[in-house]
Amino acid sequence: MSVHAEKHIVTLTDAPVAPYHWRRPVFHGGIDVSIAPEHARIRRGPAAHCAPFAVERFTKGGFFRRRVPIPHHKGRYLYAGPLWNHFGHVMVDCIHRLWALLEGSRSYDGIVFCGVQGLIGLNTPARLEASKPPGYAFELMELIGLPKLPVIYLTKPATFETLDVPRLGTAPRANIAPFYRYYLDKYQETLERTLADQIRQAPERLFLGRSHIIHKGGALGCSYFESVLGRAGFSTSRPEDLGFKVQIANLLGAKTVVADEGSALHPTQVFSRVETDYLMFPRRVKNEIYGDALTQRARSFANLAPPDGIIVLPDRYGKTSSAGCLAIYADPAAVFHELQRRGLVQEAFDPEAYYAAELEDLSRCRQTNTEVLDEQRRILDRRGRPSAVPGRGGHVPVA
Repeated sequence: MSVHAEKHIVTLTDAPVAPYHWRRPVFHGGIDVSIAPEHARIRRGPAAHCAPFAVERFTKGGFFRRRVPIPHHKGRYLYAGPLWNHFGHVMVDCIHRLWALLEGSRSYDGIVFCGVQGLIGLNTPARLEASKPPGYAFELMELIGLPKLPVIYLTKPATFETLDVPRLGTAPRANIAPFYRYYLDKYQETLERTLADQIRQAPERLFLGRSHIIHKGGALGCSYFESVLGRAGFSTSRPEDLGFKVQIANLLGAKTVVADEGSALHPTQVFSRVETDYLMFPRRVKNEIYGDALTQRARSFANLAPPDGIIVLPDRYGKTSSAGCLAIYADPAAVFHELQRRGLVQEAFDPEAYYAAELEDLSRCRQTNTEVLDEQRRILDRRGRPSAVPGRGGHVPVA
């Protein structure tokens, strides 16, 4: 292993590790607190986003409830951190320690991922134990040229004879570590070589929409923008229908990508530098995770609506702070004007068609809680029908 890489890896012996448990506001678990290096923690920006604890080395089991040692794995393993079945979080949280696998001087018996209780329906230890790691995580690892190794998906505590803990190359709301750019270059070179045919076939102008999954979160009216961009020559797609290879190839090969805020942009996490302009229709006021990542990789990135132009509606559970929340734009004409100003569309903004699209998008959310639905409609009514003129917001009262 190069001296360059060596200083970014800490080696532990006889290391106890537990799966994570998400309990707001942080993750609990990972490597035993008594030996965990600071850089082993999950991070959000410069701050740690997890709380390690003392991992019990024995558990009570069997008919007589005797103390039984937790499983022990002999050999050398690479600690990769958390892994849970959410496409976006696999990209931003689960892959940025794997660079160490490209350093060939150490031989590993496997990769250790920690399962996460408390997310994606895994709200009990039994459900976590019955869960499987998402297959697309391993497809991504293969695509970026990582060696194929056995994976230990940890759903119960275990100890490891030797455990290498690489430093995170990057994290949500964080800069790319200087040492990590070399590995991102390697990932991108591999992708450009293996996906060359698909990259050549990528559309020059691409729109990635969420109107088909608006019930999982999105900006009402997104279906209107999708139609307008389609008429302007953008290739509009539902990323999950394309297959992983085509998704990545399109993001590498397109010259302009416009997207609804969402996980479809996160495969860019394995890119280093691309000559692509990215623009986003945001749905959350705090959406820095996208801009922070893409401004370090792309030719340009822009939000098409400012934070103070986003009005958040409660999601299907009545919450306004979740990833599944809905939003409307205070001044839809101003958002549309951004597309015109950048030469992406030529037609005029149609406020009536836009308002109809907002109502249609809301109906597709399949809201069954009448109180939540009434509150969503009240917020929409307070904004009013959108104006055709930027800067006037919604000024026409709803009948």
